[in-house]
Amino acid sequence: MSEENALTAVVDFDCVEEDCVKTIQFDLLKLQDAKGQIACPNCRRLYQFEKNFLRKLEKLRKLVLAVRDAEDILGNCNVSV
Repeated sequence: MSEENALTAVVDFDCVEEDCVKTIQFDLLKLQDAKGQIACPNCRRLYQFEKNFLRKLEKLRKLVLAVRDAEDILGNCNVSV
């Protein structure tokens, strides 16, 4: 199992269906495998994210992986954004 497969980055949002409004969770690192589609586990409403938003989520995925890769030096330096 690769290190990326062992790592998870959970993102959540509320379902917009009026009768549902449950929280939908997905692993950001596996969103590419799902081709940008997420389904509500409760009502099964399908969400397809727009390309612009998918690009932002991909940047976030790369950031999570970069922070994970730098984990061994982060305790020895100051980092600010």
